[in-house]
Amino acid sequence: MNNRCHCGNNKNLKTIYYGRIRSGSFGKLTKNKFRIFNCNKCNLKFLEKPKKKSFYETNEYRKKFNNSSEINIYHKLHKSRIKKKIKKIGETKFKKKVVADFGAGGGTFLNNIKKNSSKTIAVEPAFFWHSYLKKKHLTFSYPEDLIKKKIKADIIVSFDVIEHINQPVEFLKNIKQILNKNGTAYIVTPNFNDILMNLIPDSFSSFNFRTAHTLYFNEESMSFFLKKSGIKKYKISYYHEMDFSNLLLWLRDKKPSGLNKLKIFDKEFENLYINYVEANKLASHLWVEIRN
Repeated sequence: MNNRCHCGNNKNLKTIYYGRIRSGSFGKLTKNKFRIFNCNKCNLKFLEKPKKKSFYETNEYRKKFNNSSEINIYHKLHKSRIKKKIKKIGETKFKKKVVADFGAGGGTFLNNIKKNSSKTIAVEPAFFWHSYLKKKHLTFSYPEDLIKKKIKADIIVSFDVIEHINQPVEFLKNIKQILNKNGTAYIVTPNFNDILMNLIPDSFSSFNFRTAHTLYFNEESMSFFLKKSGIKKYKISYYHEMDFSNLLLWLRDKKPSGLNKLKIFDKEFENLYINYVEANKLASHLWVEIRN
């Protein structure tokens, strides 16, 4: 097998999955089988034959995974989740700050914090959304565009992006270079050790592994790549997006249900569940906070 991990290692790579994977929304699987490798050096899990960088510049990606490339559909899908992330960071953190969103999509996050910020910067490879983004935010395709223009940011966010990247070290180095002195970056990415991967790996794997995700991080591999990128000041914690009803319905139906489908659990119980999975490193996402 002519494969190499993104840390540079090509020895003793273990195949942890070989089968069809998701190529769009739920139920859309590849015709061919794919391998997911585990690197014994950095503990990263990664996809063979990843998508090219240019794939994310087209509306094909959005149509496959969101069933639409319409901007209003994007906002509808992401609005509630973005607001939860803003609440976790704290709205006051953005006051009079230059804020950049790497992988801004349709700009839902930046739209919500724009009133408090001094400047908002959208970094989004999907050029067909630039005409909308440019009406509200300074807009670029890639982080390298900011570096060329010597643009800095006080706060950088990147939600569910790094798992798509073919060059994670370069991506993290770009964040470090663009971040102002005393600035903060927040990187959120799916946690390979999600509770469902532990409970029902056989049925969850073909949903979790997908053509759009090159990388699958846990705390160990994320820490490895942060250090490899020269980032010294960081904290890795956990963030869970899904509720208890989604867990139960996955166990019963072997498919995603979305949020709040079983209206039998009160807020106190849901908070207890979320606190438990986050404390035990079983949450849906890693939450990485970087200081410069």
